[in-house]
Amino acid sequence: MRRGGIVLAAVAVVLGAAGVFAGQAPARAACTVQLRVDVYGGGSSWALQGGLNAGKSATLRAIERGCAGLDHISGRWVSGGSGTIPRQGCGGKVCFLHVRSNAMSAADFQAFARTPAGGTAHSNIVRVAWAGNDLSGSYTSHFQGAIHPGCHIAVSGNNVDATNENGDTAHGTYDPAAHTITLTSGWPDITPTRPFIGRVSASGGRIRIDWPNLLNGQSGGFWTHD
Repeated sequence: MRRGGIVLAAVAVVLGAAGVFAGQAPARAACTVQLRVDVYGGGSSWALQGGLNAGKSATLRAIERGCAGLDHISGRWVSGGSGTIPRQGCGGKVCFLHVRSNAMSAADFQAFARTPAGGTAHSNIVRVAWAGNDLSGSYTSHFQGAIHPGCHIAVSGNNVDATNENGDTAHGTYDPAAHTITLTSGWPDITPTRPFIGRVSASGGRIRIDWPNLLNGQSGGFWTHD
């Protein structure tokens, strides 16, 4: 009987201990944020980094677990691009950002979430790189407050032809390292001693060409890639 009593007492102690643990609140899961990119489209292949051709779009996906909701996805150019990449505001547990660059460039992206304690948690960094150059194509002119579609850029090697909304074509060269287009003939505001130099940027992944002032001193405006 004594031996059996000892066994019963031991069982009671074990059950009591189990009861104490079972009554406690479950531990709160850590707040984590995951960021991935899909460069193939369709959301079928999510990776830690991605590469694609210039002019193509990539999709970034942020997911939070154990947090109080995603806050935003932000990015910055690390090569090739210029200007600021617009921040994507988020809410809930999943957030997407679609990005594109029309020039050879690379950018780093990171997602941020709110923690239950009111702090901030961040994801891994995802790098997206665009290869090649897609300067060629249709453009829209923004000139003296008016918008004119129908412009065009054609690039062959370092040679470039720029056709404005009036159908006038200027000829020159493109320097991708300096991000400049130097037109030397074909437009009225080009002279033998004064080439027309446009500065190429890709703010937010969209190519923009800022032209210099005209001979009369007025702004030459800018073009944006369609």
